[in-house]
Amino acid sequence: MKKIIIFDMDGTLIDSETPYLEALTEVFKKYGISFTREEYVAEQAGRTFDECQASIIRKSGNLELGLQVIKETGALHQKRFEEEGFLSKPGLIETLEAIKAKGVKMMVASSSTRQLVDKRLKSLGIQGYFSEIVSGDQVSHSKPHPEIFLLALERSGCSAQEALIVEDSPSGVEAGLNAHIETIMVPDLVEATPNIQEEALAVVPDLTGILPYLGDEIGE
Repeated sequence: MKKIIIFDMDGTLIDSETPYLEALTEVFKKYGISFTREEYVAEQAGRTFDECQASIIRKSGNLELGLQVIKETGALHQKRFEEEGFLSKPGLIETLEAIKAKGVKMMVASSSTRQLVDKRLKSLGIQGYFSEIVSGDQVSHSKPHPEIFLLALERSGCSAQEALIVEDSPSGVEAGLNAHIETIMVPDLVEATPNIQEEALAVVPDLTGILPYLGDEIGE
């Protein structure tokens, strides 16, 4: 029986990946550098803050320009957040309420910094649903390394068999599977690979799709 549901944040709970990709692409274009969605998924999605910065510097070709791209992207992303806010992913509140009603604990395990996780969860008013947060600045390795999920599992006090992970990216799903925890994918920027289709517990179109996999007995 499952006792803890561990959610990724960006792209899973909150539609923040696409706005950041758009901001980064726009800034790169300003400096004559092409940047694709595929590059973002490979180099940025699911990575720690430091790894994302290093990736931008490599793509920029030199440290000075890389730091400028990072600065301008952050400012543009923040400006749009302040003007428009972030949208929740489809079915978010319905899903969180359904899990809460069953008395099951929920956690967030995100590669973003703790400060950013807190800010984004509060912006949607959903921080109260989660008993614990594990962030990218609390671990040494990024997804698909399982460290962040193993730390979340340790803090939950549950076994791997009692846990379920919900992720949006292939690297996140791989991290969950590498931690030997059942993982469901809710795709965001990229669809599930054939391997993930085979190895994940399920691939569903939105968050409400995870509910049939919880079972009536969950948390009992």
